[in-house]
Amino acid sequence: MTVFGPAGLSEFMETAFRVCDTHFPYALHIQEIEPGEIWSDDSFRVTALPLDHRVPSYGYRVQELARPGKLRIEMLERMGIEPGPIYGKLKRGEDVVLPDGRRIAAASVLGEPISGKAVAILGDTRPCENAVRLAEGTDVLVHEATFMEDKRSHADEYGHSTAAGAAAIARKASAGKLVLNHFSSRYKDEETLARLLAEARAIFLPTVLADDLLAVPLAMETEQ
Repeated sequence: MTVFGPAGLSEFMETAFRVCDTHFPYALHIQEIEPGEIWSDDSFRVTALPLDHRVPSYGYRVQELARPGKLRIEMLERMGIEPGPIYGKLKRGEDVVLPDGRRIAAASVLGEPISGKAVAILGDTRPCENAVRLAEGTDVLVHEATFMEDKRSHADEYGHSTAAGAAAIARKASAGKLVLNHFSSRYKDEETLARLLAEARAIFLPTVLADDLLAVPLAMETEQ
């Protein structure tokens, strides 16, 4: 398992494990991050940027890479290419050379690439430009909303956001949906949380409150 986090995470976790005599049946790798891209593979890219809090706090953007478009089978049939392994290679975006020497560029027989989905998950923060950068054009933004507007001075003092402040970030970033979390313990009853949600929705309507096991579906784009 690999755990990513800001500078100091390794010392903190190693100390906690030692004091608590904690052991794991698998290897644990702790990677302290720098701003920028921190991980990628063939399907996803993860970017981290520092936020505005009293202690180091980061936000993360998980970006799905674009997928190849729909294979234009009718075009391949006109070329006399029968269904088989070649179709699979082209679908994966691989160029192929036919037995007769013809070279088929995958891009020439694929539809428009299918845009990947993006989710931004932010740690504790005041509203800041890096929050907007991470959330830009995302399908879902997860943003803290520790206080309501009548406690904005508390939010500023302690490095947090109000529900309205989070909504303003979502609107500025053109996010698809805003999920609010990290509510102050003073907001316990449903009526108060409903007012907190209303403050956010007055600025950014597609807003929901986070809850344990909440699932936020992402509509996948179909192949064109």
